Amino acid sequence: MEYYIYLDVFFLRIFVMNLLCLKSAGDILYRKCRWKRLVISAATGAVWNIVVLLWGISIPGMSILTAGVMCFIAYDSGRKGWRGKELVLLLFIAFSMEGAVSWFHAEIAVLFVPIICSFIGRERKRQDKELKVVLSFKGRKKELRGFYDSGNCLLEPLTGKIVHIACYDQVKELLPKPYRQVVEQYFETEFFESTKVTELQMYEFTFLSYHSIGKENGQLLGIRMDSAEFESAAGKKTEEKVVIGLTEQRLFVRGQDRVIVNGRLEL
Repeated sequence: MEYYIYLDVFFLRIFVMNLLCLKSAGDILYRKCRWKRLVISAATGAVWNIVVLLWGISIPGMSILTAGVMCFIAYDSGRKGWRGKELVLLLFIAFSMEGAVSWFHAEIAVLFVPIICSFIGRERKRQDKELKVVLSFKGRKKELRGFYDSGNCLLEPLTGKIVHIACYDQVKELLPKPYRQVVEQYFETEFFESTKVTELQMYEFTFLSYHSIGKENGQLLGIRMDSAEFESAAGKKTEEKVVIGLTEQRLFVRGQDRVIVNGRLEL
């Protein structure tokens, strides 16, 4: 019995499978993949499959090496910090897609895997934006929920330190009574009692200028906490003398009060 293999059809099938696998792995790891790199990577894998088919090349581990090269091209995995998770995930997704085709006896079944991977990627990205924030001030500590906001790029003018935003009601129990009196008087009258602040040596206060939609110029009262610990699925970090901008408004994100974590923070 003779079999005819159309190289163009064979190439297209492998190319599409590779592209879906690469895109799915990128979605789960939420890599910012450029389509140009994905296409080149998928085509590289497809061309190599044709070479193997025509010349009958059989080398142990060659498929894993090929997948590694594809990851390198697609995700720029040569950068520092790559530990092979892209490769492992790509191989697993490829195995899952082949299994889906065999199970459902239809090529269209491969679309189930990318759809599922896309949902997983969105959920992981959502979770990584949520943080646990532990603020420390004058021997007191409080754990709060934070939300990583790439739109918050506020910096303290004097030191250049990044600024996080919190509702005053959330952090006021950390502040001694004289500090609370200064903050509450400022919110009520927009007057900052600098003489009292100097007398009591409350040097942790600072003023922050900002721009926002609907308000071209604004000023925010800030306070330097002794330290803050940030923890999310992406990592954990402790910073000293963290600047917290105080606002009267409740900062609700997904139904919960949050500390708006600066987008420049790297975990």
